[in-house]
Amino acid sequence: MMVALWLMGMPFLQALTISTAVKVAVALLELRRLPGPPHS
Repeated sequence: MMVALWLMGMPFLQALTISTAVKVAVALLELRRLPGPPHS
């Protein structure tokens, strides 16, 4: 994946990638907490 290339070639993007991953994880947790049909 491109993320792997970024981590290998551009170490300074690690913080940005981690931040994005955290935001995605939080968003997924919030969606799972909300009532509604699960999205596969």
